[in-house]
Amino acid sequence: MEPRTVPSLTQEPALSHSSPATPVDKRLEAISLPTANRSWIASNLRHTSPIFGGNLFRVLGSGNLRQRLAGEFGEDFATLMREVDFLMGKRFPLGVALVVGEMKESVCRQLKKNLLRQADYISWFVAGPVLIAAFREGLFDELHQAWRLVTTDNANIATGVAFSRGLHGANELLSAAHTALHRALLQNKRLLVLDQAEATAAVASQKIATTMKQHLASGGGSFDAYFQPQVEIGSGKPVGAEAMARWAPDDIAIPPAQFIPIAEEYGLIGEIGQLMFARAAHTLRSLRDSGYEVPRMAINVSAAQCRADDFLRTAIEILRDEDLAPTDIELEISESMVGAGSWEFLGSLAEIAAAGFHIAIDEFGTGSSSLARIREISAGKIKLDRAFVTRLPDDQTACTMCRMALDLVHGLGKTSLAYGIERPEQAIYLGALGCAYGQGYYWASPMSESDLIDWWGQGRTTH
Repeated sequence: MEPRTVPSLTQEPALSHSSPATPVDKRLEAISLPTANRSWIASNLRHTSPIFGGNLFRVLGSGNLRQRLAGEFGEDFATLMREVDFLMGKRFPLGVALVVGEMKESVCRQLKKNLLRQADYISWFVAGPVLIAAFREGLFDELHQAWRLVTTDNANIATGVAFSRGLHGANELLSAAHTALHRALLQNKRLLVLDQAEATAAVASQKIATTMKQHLASGGGSFDAYFQPQVEIGSGKPVGAEAMARWAPDDIAIPPAQFIPIAEEYGLIGEIGQLMFARAAHTLRSLRDSGYEVPRMAINVSAAQCRADDFLRTAIEILRDEDLAPTDIELEISESMVGAGSWEFLGSLAEIAAAGFHIAIDEFGTGSSSLARIREISAGKIKLDRAFVTRLPDDQTACTMCRMALDLVHGLGKTSLAYGIERPEQAIYLGALGCAYGQGYYWASPMSESDLIDWWGQGRTTH
């Protein structure tokens, strides 16, 4: 472990002097990493250090992260965190940086050279795969210069920084810095700084992610799958359903728009996705066992799920247990995934399609994919996003955009489905444009498995 300076808490007057609020220059938030170092980033994201409980960036929860680091680094780290707690209690403006990289000793030397006033910072040291630095907020500019010098010739370093304003105690500050480091690697940056609002949101997200992990570890009973029917617009005949994840910890429903992005960021989406896949397959089997003709079930999947080495094997095993085949399942991927997807992702998607799974591009019109990318993917269906449907048929601009989008979909030889249909006139208009299928509250809201079976049995085609 590197030698370090730890001011005594008895030296409070030297440390807790009035420090003006130093706004973090937003221009310093990100220094792009060269593309050539993506392999180094990937290796860090897959890092299996015992310090972080397996995967380096798997969510641990603020308290658990501190506990694990204390167990690895010993009393020095515990002392540092006690000092941070003390000074934050005195409203002393602090920053904490977490660093991973190949030049940690050089970073320390440069920091030491730039931090000449020893009383202006608390501590720094290196242990295991990370460097941890706690510093007075007003020294961020000097620290930034140190980082620039250190990383000029070596891109294999990433740093996450968070500040204490708006946070409560060392646990939250450490968690926010941990999130900043995670995002720096995910976003291909050398340095990423969270502002106050981002840090507060990061801490809240970590708490939600910790709760999710606990519920998944106990069997995932608080997670459920709901299903929204998909129908043929012309006849109103149901042709399938989309499985949608729902989560209600302690019987308090958390919106998918809130917990799904958190699950993706903290590496939990694979477990949730597998749980939803199993429940969707079971529901499809239940529908068929009840005597209903259901061609297929649609299930949303993330890029992380598709890239996972065991995704295909696990999915096929689940289907086999339910006496189903890959051709019974339609996997929905968002257009943004198509646009941002790597060649590795596209290769995984090709393997999935080759195994017999149907592929649909979801949220079409909201992402940044190119037509070339869409053409490369073996997707048989494209779902128009709700944004195209909401203002139909009264808004002329919306009508024009919808017509152009459907012409494009059909021109590519894909089947069309419009999502978010809520009124009969919207269904009539879309049907006249040749849109084959629809989904929305006009026919049915998302429902439980038992309600879906009842709905199917009643042959409902409208509210």
